[in-house]
Amino acid sequence: MTASPADSAIYRNLFGDADIARLFSDTAEVRAMMLALGALAKAQGAHGLIPETAATAIHRASMELQLDPGGLADSVARNAVPVPKLVEMFRDAMQAPDHAQFLHWGAT
Repeated sequence: MTASPADSAIYRNLFGDADIARLFSDTAEVRAMMLALGALAKAQGAHGLIPETAATAIHRASMELQLDPGGLADSVARNAVPVPKLVEMFRDAMQAPDHAQFLHWGAT
């Protein structure tokens, strides 16, 4: 038994084609979360909640960096949510701690 109908050899064609499946992939979900964090930083920078330079760096990184969705698996198994590990991975990937410290600023 598969975990998702989209992964099922029997049912996968009921849910669209490969292009649609990519929109609901782990990679697409991680990308969407990163873009949301980038948009948050951009808005926070525009309103003076975080430094504008950090906001710009985070927003740019949200569009340029790629994170491995598999890197979230152990954390999600423990915590049932991906965000804490995603934020950690995103900060590490930015390689700019002065800016990365403002990622997800005040969001929870």
